[in-house]
Amino acid sequence: MNRSPMSPAAGDAGAPPPAAPPAATSAAAPGSAQPAPGALDPRRRVPAPAQSLPEHGRISLTLDEVRTSEVFAIGLGMPDEARGEEALPVKIAGVDGRLLEVSAPLIEGPGTGLRLEIDSEWLRPGRYLISVSTLEKKPLALRRYVLEIR
Repeated sequence: MNRSPMSPAAGDAGAPPPAAPPAATSAAAPGSAQPAPGALDPRRRVPAPAQSLPEHGRISLTLDEVRTSEVFAIGLGMPDEARGEEALPVKIAGVDGRLLEVSAPLIEGPGTGLRLEIDSEWLRPGRYLISVSTLEKKPLALRRYVLEIR
């Protein structure tokens, strides 16, 4: 009997969180037209931004150039075989120890790469290592880029 009262209490406390994910998952499957709030279609294609970095590239920009809008967007050059058909995970590490993990959607067209969007207020003067986990069949399937803010 002690287990029964404990189990419902634990079940009550744990039931809403587990119940929400299955509902969201089942709602996401039939409701493809209605994605979960805040969710983006990982297969979406986006226009190319004004600034771009070639494969394994480096770019140096002023803080004023980065903060022209709320979101700083930059293209990351990458061949189609490395990027696949869906958005890829990206880690942005600052020399000051801050780390940001985002998802970068594909830019429209073949051989165009990814569009990385970062809250411009998050960026400060300094260097950032941008690492993209790719779909390549390599021991270390990463593409890296360097962003420097002056």
